[in-house]
Amino acid sequence: MTSLQAPRTRGLFIALLAAALVLLPGFGATTPSPADSAARLGVTSSAGTNKASASGPTTLSVSGSGFQSIDKGFGGIYVVFGYVASSAWQPSKGGKADKDFLYVADSQSKDNKGYQRFVAFPGSSTADSANGGVISANGTFKLSMVIPGPTFTAASASGGTTTVDCREVQCGIITFGAHGVANGRNEAFQPISFGPAASTAPGNAAQNSTATTPAREQARTQTPDAETPGSGAAAAANQGASADAAEVGEAAPPAAVAAGDPMLGLEQQTVIAGRSLGFTGRGFAAGEQVVATLSSGLTAAGPISAGQFGEIAGAVQIPADLAAGTHKLKLTGAGSGGSVEAEFSVMADAALLPAAEGGTQEGLRWAMIAVIAAAALLAILVLSSLVAALARKGETRQAAQDASAAKQRSAARKRRRRPSRRRTAQRPAPGLAGKDPDPATSALDRLDDSLQGERA
Repeated sequence: MTSLQAPRTRGLFIALLAAALVLLPGFGATTPSPADSAARLGVTSSAGTNKASASGPTTLSVSGSGFQSIDKGFGGIYVVFGYVASSAWQPSKGGKADKDFLYVADSQSKDNKGYQRFVAFPGSSTADSANGGVISANGTFKLSMVIPGPTFTAASASGGTTTVDCREVQCGIITFGAHGVANGRNEAFQPISFGPAASTAPGNAAQNSTATTPAREQARTQTPDAETPGSGAAAAANQGASADAAEVGEAAPPAAVAAGDPMLGLEQQTVIAGRSLGFTGRGFAAGEQVVATLSSGLTAAGPISAGQFGEIAGAVQIPADLAAGTHKLKLTGAGSGGSVEAEFSVMADAALLPAAEGGTQEGLRWAMIAVIAAAALLAILVLSSLVAALARKGETRQAAQDASAAKQRSAARKRRRRPSRRRTAQRPAPGLAGKDPDPATSALDRLDDSLQGERA
């Protein structure tokens, strides 16, 4: 390699290494991919938002957003109406159907009763059986489904059947992965409440009045118990109101639900700092004020008034500067004093991280590509320089061989000239001019003269 090409090769190598370092984390930033939004459901009907009729079937309009759409993926999303029996009901967390969540049974055919819908992935091999349409590329869908009423029968884990009364427990719209494919991104629960029951028939008014009179009298004479939530004056008033309504032939409104064992369900187990975390709760007293607190009061949501069946739903804002890791959300009832908490994980927002943390994996990948490219180019340069050096060496060797051959030819010519001079010196002196020369010597002289003439 010549002295001129060596600095040039080193300069190219340094430039390639500099380009690779620019792609390394901390030297150059890569654009982070946008964070995926959480799956959300919107439910409307003639009874209102997130409401259904308690007197019969209700047709609901269900819309979804933030779901994961997998192009040509197998399966899709099931949309059903049912009851979430466990805070960890999601199949992606080990939840089992008919055990951790129950839903209205329906056939999986396309023309079923409308209690169960199947939303297919775009281009899926199972899209022909979808009766809820196809989820769009941006993770949204919209469909219509039917709720049979406030009660339904579902299969149980033991192989039997279980009757669920949604006026006693919190029911709602449930979504989960279809065809046995668990996907936490597509699991959601939207609570649904029911309106008052239908009025009692006039012909049964007397019978209802007679049947409820003892209860009404007992309620009127009951002593309030201030220490027991859900009992005492409030319970007596509810019982008295029920009895009075029965006496005049009207249906008694559902009695307020007393506080039980509170339960807390989180919309997602991992949330990005700076965003909100949705939650649902149940097991509180009807109308009770419930407060949600994050990490022992770092932030809070509420107070939230519990519904007729002790259910609540809300969202808490996650501070943008909250440390990544495990945190707790706690629900506390103001009246009953009942509380429940659940853990979740917080991740830092990639858009707010320094460049050194923003695209570590992507930066390393491109850096490795750049280093490999630099090494390949350097190898090519070294190989080309080696080939050029070998070619120059061959040319030098050939030139030396040519020069040596020329010297040898010149020496040979000189050797051939020396005998000619000796033969000229041996020619007869002028005094012998009349004598015949030696024939052999004359032939040699003529041959030598001829060769010298050719060389000249």
